[in-house]
Amino acid sequence: MPQTVQDQSTQQDQNPNAPIFVQAFEGVRNTSSAERIGPNAFVVGQNIDIDNDKQVHMRRGRTLKAAGSWHSIWNAGNGGLYGVRNGSLGFVQPDYTHVPIVDVGLDWLSYVEIDRTMYWSSKSAHGKIDLDQNVNSDWGTLNEQGVWWSPVLEPSDTLGQVGGKLLRNPPKAEFMVYHNGRIYLALDKMIWATELFKYDYVDATRTYMMFEDGITGMAVVSDGLYVGTARNAYFLSGEFGKMQRVLTNSSPVIKGTMIPAVLDDYPDHPIHARTAINFATTQGLCVGFDRGLYRNLTQDHFWFPTAESGTAIARQQDGVTQFLSVFRHGGTPASGARIGDYVEAEIMRFVDRVDVF
Repeated sequence: MPQTVQDQSTQQDQNPNAPIFVQAFEGVRNTSSAERIGPNAFVVGQNIDIDNDKQVHMRRGRTLKAAGSWHSIWNAGNGGLYGVRNGSLGFVQPDYTHVPIVDVGLDWLSYVEIDRTMYWSSKSAHGKIDLDQNVNSDWGTLNEQGVWWSPVLEPSDTLGQVGGKLLRNPPKAEFMVYHNGRIYLALDKMIWATELFKYDYVDATRTYMMFEDGITGMAVVSDGLYVGTARNAYFLSGEFGKMQRVLTNSSPVIKGTMIPAVLDDYPDHPIHARTAINFATTQGLCVGFDRGLYRNLTQDHFWFPTAESGTAIARQQDGVTQFLSVFRHGGTPASGARIGDYVEAEIMRFVDRVDVF
């Protein structure tokens, strides 16, 4: 007969070395001190996965497919895979051979794909690639001064170039998204937007927004976009220039972790929701829906550490939704000292014996 929690507690009091039986695991918990978490939670979970039945499995291994310094992997709409290897952005063939297209350097890239054109940008370079030809070209054709554009085609002494605007090339950006006919480009504390359906131009006098803190990510839902900063997360909706900015989360969004999510992975989502995003904050993993509605999924048991930046993907494996992230830490590593006893655990499976006569 399985032991109850009371039976185990009594047995533990009589014999501190008695085994503890755990039937379900909660995963890593870091919102409580190590000596206060229960036996079904971990201080550290190394190379393990937990399934929907809260059972532990050894994490699958890895196989080296292509050596080199890789970053900024992107699945394009043509079914192709692109990425940066040793400073060159290129096409990754099915056998993992990398075909270089253009040198981009070591800075992380962001991508937007529109009508068979892949726009790419980092804080130090940008361009656009024809996905049919795999050929790169400059993004923007104007000089550094830009050009003054006016609806008055033939100005005269009585009718000058009124109602005009200063058009310039799109700026280099760390984060890019496409929303309602514009590409939004973020760098430091500023977001620019290209002209409506004219992706090679920005209005240098109007199409920008300023934030109080450095921008750490952007992601789009059906009726707006989420913007993460070094202090908060916001939801923006409406026509550009008249956008409403709503504070959704008051904790830092870890740079580079704001990504699209699959709505069906959250069956209890709001009824009206059509799209979803994920982002990691220092107080937990969040999911954002349309209308700026969001949830913190892990605030009760897991907070992410402060980090300079990170990268993330969402995937399904064995029927379990996983958010995978790697963080880059700066400064002095956090102390690993803990108060409490060292516990050695061995996971074993027990099957009831059935005698047949």
